Amino acid sequence: MMTFRFPAALALLAAPLIASCGPYLPLEGVVIDTSTGKPLSDAFVISQWTTQGGDGVGSRLGCPKVDVVKADGQGRYRFSGGFTSVLYGDYRVVFAYKAGYDPDSSKPFNNELVQMKPFKGTDDERAKSFGSYGSLRACRSSEDLVKILTPLYTALDEEAATLVVTPSPFFRPGSFMFSLRQIEGAREDERRFEEEQKRRRR
Repeated sequence: MMTFRFPAALALLAAPLIASCGPYLPLEGVVIDTSTGKPLSDAFVISQWTTQGGDGVGSRLGCPKVDVVKADGQGRYRFSGGFTSVLYGDYRVVFAYKAGYDPDSSKPFNNELVQMKPFKGTDDERAKSFGSYGSLRACRSSEDLVKILTPLYTALDEEAATLVVTPSPFFRPGSFMFSLRQIEGAREDERRFEEEQKRRRR
């Protein structure tokens, strides 16, 4: 059974988006259920920018920006435009999450048509497929990363709580929001350190 891999791997099938340090356009699309051909409502749609050479030497993929929106009752979604520091050659890949569904990797990749199918597999396979969403917390996109990912990670934790899985040190109910709370705590510690340094310089 084919499972969803790290989103950036799918992006390699798409032509790089030619972008620069500057504005980028809004993006609209629809999520569909390929088993019925009908729109899939209320899916979480993720827009992830990817760059080659995330480690500065070209040997690793990096994530300079991520956004999450929720599709409406007709499966439609929209990402607003804006201004970002994505570089020439960075590219955007759009994928989605919905409880009980899996990205349909047998279909052509298209940022404006996200295709999903009902998940058919074991609870262990379902839990393993969640790993690709966990990688989003490594994105350095914004100070609002925790806010951006909280609705998605809450939904993932809710589905995870319904699974009966083989005990694993890499998976436990509530682990997505736990990881975000760690990020939030680390950023709060960093802010306090910076404030203390400023106070000492006065």
